[in-house]
Amino acid sequence: MDPVSGGAAGLNNQDFPLTGVFTQAQNTGADNATITGTLGFSNYPCLATASVKGQISGNTVVLQLNGTDGEIGGSDTNIVTFDSTPNGYVLHSLNGTAYALTTNACLGDNTGTPGDIGYICLVLGNTGACQQPVTLTPASVTFPPQIVGSASAEQKITLKNNDPAGIMLTGLTLAFANNPPGGLANFAVTTDTCDIPGNPLESAFSLLPGEFCTIAVTFTPQEASRVSAALTVNSPASPDNNTAYAVPITGTGVSASAALVPGIDFVAQAGSKESFLPMLSFTKHSWHAVPTLPGSSYRTFRDEERHAQID
Repeated sequence: MDPVSGGAAGLNNQDFPLTGVFTQAQNTGADNATITGTLGFSNYPCLATASVKGQISGNTVVLQLNGTDGEIGGSDTNIVTFDSTPNGYVLHSLNGTAYALTTNACLGDNTGTPGDIGYICLVLGNTGACQQPVTLTPASVTFPPQIVGSASAEQKITLKNNDPAGIMLTGLTLAFANNPPGGLANFAVTTDTCDIPGNPLESAFSLLPGEFCTIAVTFTPQEASRVSAALTVNSPASPDNNTAYAVPITGTGVSASAALVPGIDFVAQAGSKESFLPMLSFTKHSWHAVPTLPGSSYRTFRDEERHAQID
């Protein structure tokens, strides 16, 4: 399965392998025959397994996915076709997105957008007919929490020509988009061995069969929040007609200093109206001085930790 727009769950241009079995009922002379089966999904966050029912007429197929384990329904959006390709027989979507589903794990929104929308490619047997021409690894990138304004170490994404026919891929392009609130550039491409040196990021390039290149990304948060970006590769060909492949990138910015206790609780001593003076502990994450308010006093002063007593 290959989500193209992602729906409300935001699974944009990602591929999720699946396995299953379809059975076609005997055709008794009608214009169509019934198809039933089951599907199992690998690493697909919306669905683990599904039962399938539908009809085939000639090379036109309509399928209905029904989730298990409490998932909420599922439906097709466009007809898929059963075609013979140089790599084997496939059921694939060539005229638009093939499915739209809403499950407990991938809920739709209040505008009517389903939880997930995408293309589909199902191969008959163990051929490479549904193998995508490129692979991106890892499937997603998550940076550990990073101090606002400081740059992280690089994380690398590998793009490889994995075309099952073993042909040279031409016309490949890369696109990189930051997607945080306010449009701040929290992520940046620092190294790109795919494009010709000196060319813009979105210029066209080629990969020989089996050849790979790398794209290095860094995270410099501009705000103390969770933010995201995406690296997208556009390929001229795809067995399901969706030629975009994306790696989602996320990271969380943290402020330069953070309290180590969630609050202060003054507890009165037994037989006295006086209360204990609690200790408030801070961790300092930068070399900049930490200002103090009038009336507070520092008992210790070290590079990494500050202890302030409340007077």
